[in-house]
Amino acid sequence: MSHTSHTIADDSLTTAERFARRTSGANAVSAEYHERIHAHMDERQIDTSLRLPYERLLSHLTLSPWKADGGIVMPSEKVAECWDQTAQWSNNNFHSAPHLHDFGRALGIGMEIQAHDWYNNRCRRINKLQLPKALRPTIEAELSLDWHRDGLVSLWDGSKLSPRKRTEQRERMEADANSHLPECKCETARRCMVYLNSVKSNRYALNADNWDAVRQDILSNSSGRAQAQALRVLSNIKAQPVPYYRPTAKSVRLFGTSENLTMLSKKYRQQLYPTWIDADLRSCYLAVAARLWDVPIAHQYLEREGESVWTQLLNALGVEHTPDNKGSLKSAFYGLFFFLGAKKLRTHLKKSFGATAYDDFMSHPLIVELHAARQRQYQAIRKQGYGVDLYGECLEVRGDNIRSIMAQQMQCYELELLEPVFSLAEEFRDNSRGFSVTLMQHDGLSFVPHRIQETQQWKERLSRAVARRADNLGVSTYLTFD
Repeated sequence: MSHTSHTIADDSLTTAERFARRTSGANAVSAEYHERIHAHMDERQIDTSLRLPYERLLSHLTLSPWKADGGIVMPSEKVAECWDQTAQWSNNNFHSAPHLHDFGRALGIGMEIQAHDWYNNRCRRINKLQLPKALRPTIEAELSLDWHRDGLVSLWDGSKLSPRKRTEQRERMEADANSHLPECKCETARRCMVYLNSVKSNRYALNADNWDAVRQDILSNSSGRAQAQALRVLSNIKAQPVPYYRPTAKSVRLFGTSENLTMLSKKYRQQLYPTWIDADLRSCYLAVAARLWDVPIAHQYLEREGESVWTQLLNALGVEHTPDNKGSLKSAFYGLFFFLGAKKLRTHLKKSFGATAYDDFMSHPLIVELHAARQRQYQAIRKQGYGVDLYGECLEVRGDNIRSIMAQQMQCYELELLEPVFSLAEEFRDNSRGFSVTLMQHDGLSFVPHRIQETQQWKERLSRAVARRADNLGVSTYLTFD
């Protein structure tokens, strides 16, 4: 269920959805950062009416930039949002270029702004962003979350992020998320989304010491883009820990509406919320592929007692059993399912396991059979012109979307396998002896019993419920717990 182990394979979000997730965060900064940025504006004698729009834009460009093709993507809609002019943007009555140029001149920021040429001509790209020396230490400290424990300020209105403001923020985020309910691909996804977006906020209460420990772990044990993303997510969690979900146009899956708790790695989530239980569908994709693509050898590996598929494959590759190696192997495995190109797969395996790893991986009997079965399924869908998912939805072939159709077929199974857990969670939502699902991550979830001493009872009951569903679907999987 760890997010990081699936990134090589998962392409379920559209470009618009990826950008929405990046730009729909809690919109809060530390009080110290807020004061320093406004002190800089004082020195430059910037009009008070422009200070909050400039702070919003500066924070987007430096604290949560979306980079593509060598620059920072800057949609005109986001610029309009910084100036509270979304309505004008919707009516095609907003021009971002003058605002961007005025912003750069006012704050002494060097900017090379490219005309609309990215993503349906609705986004400019900022190819160069040169911050003045006076601002750089402030930006660096905010990126490291140095001041977050001392209080936050909302970029909505520049005021302290009080409990009331947090409640208002949650209500806005929940309403925005739920406005997408009609886009759910099936009734099961809709019911799961309704549940997830209504979990009580006290289930996500943060312990300040746990949050500090995670921050220090991220700063000490990661670097580069991985560190930057983890810190962005942690910042959003500090401002608003409750995750909200929305559907995607390409799948029955549900995704976080922002860079929220769903995007934090399992290791850090467990540090933040040590009483939560992580539950995963064991070898879910292999089990579903064995069922959908008719791969008998896969059942042999799945049903072998005492050894997971990952252990068996690591042994066959002669690779040490470590969490990192298992994660790299999973990435390669899911890459096979989702048609990761041979060149990228070879590069990934060589980097992870050595020069011969790709040939060793692709010649393994299980991988040989899976690869052949995947190609048969691809050709069958191509020949008939459509595929049908578990819910009876006809997925028509349009251009080069067969890979997407096959992914959607598999993703329906992961949702249906976990549905019994959500049904029980809804049934026992207000029961003091019930439990709450606190996080969903496609082929797994997290939950917390309302009485911690009843954890084992709920593990057993949820295991039985999922086992019955798996048996009904003919899928050789079951719940495992961390």
